[in-house]
Parts: sequence; structure tokens; C-alpha cells
Amino acid sequence: MLPDRKKLLIVDDSEIDRTILRSILEEEFTIFEAAGGYGAFDILTKQNEHLDAIILDISMPFVDGFEVLEYMQKNGISNIPAFLITSEATQENVERAMQFNVAEFLVKPFDRDDILRRLKSRLGFIPE
Repeated sequence: MLPDRKKLLIVDDSEIDRTILRSILEEEFTIFEAAGGYGAFDILTKQNEHLDAIILDISMPFVDGFEVLEYMQKNGISNIPAFLITSEATQENVERAMQFNVAEFLVKPFDRDDILRRLKSRLGFIPE
């Protein structure tokens, strides 16, 4: 793991979506993955001060993306910008996300250039 690379946590119950996101991001970022909310809790607890952002699916079984955001809030993990994955940014999801200062919504299907631009912008990459 290269120390100067930004570190991202991808949380999605869909292995296909995690694979797509990893293929888009792994050249520029160090990637951690969780297949659901419980895995996210574990990684956030162990890696919290080392993560630069979290990419989080809203709709997951057992523990959804909003419950992960609530966990972060309750545990004082407010330094990690969250990017929510959704198929549709409904008004209800947008309003709920505002309670947690969500950085962005990433809409499926994924657009490689858009995702990279948004992450780099939010994480303070210097344009080339």
C-alpha cells in the first residue's frame, strides 16, 4: 500500500458494483471493501483515521447506508466524506442525506470520468 495514496472504503452488497468501482478507482486510490454495513462498522472502527472517503450504497440488507452514516455520526467519525451510491436520488434520500452532510450522490450506472472528477475535487487533488 502506497502511503501517499488516498484511501477509500467501498461499501456495497453487490459484488459486481464493488468490482466496477474498484476497477475505476484502484489505479489512483487504495481501496478497502465491505459487503455490507456490519463490515463497514468493522473497517471504520479499525481504519477511521486513515480513510479519506467512503463510497456507500444506500440500499443494502440488514444495515443500509443511512444506518452506516448514523453509526459514523454516533461514533464521532465526521472527518470522512461520504459519497452515496443510488439508482435514483429521490427527494426523500436527498433530504435524509443532508442530515449527514453527504458529499455527493453517485448514480448508477457508474460513469468512470464523473466519479473520478467528483472524488478528486472533494478530496483536494491538484488538477494536472
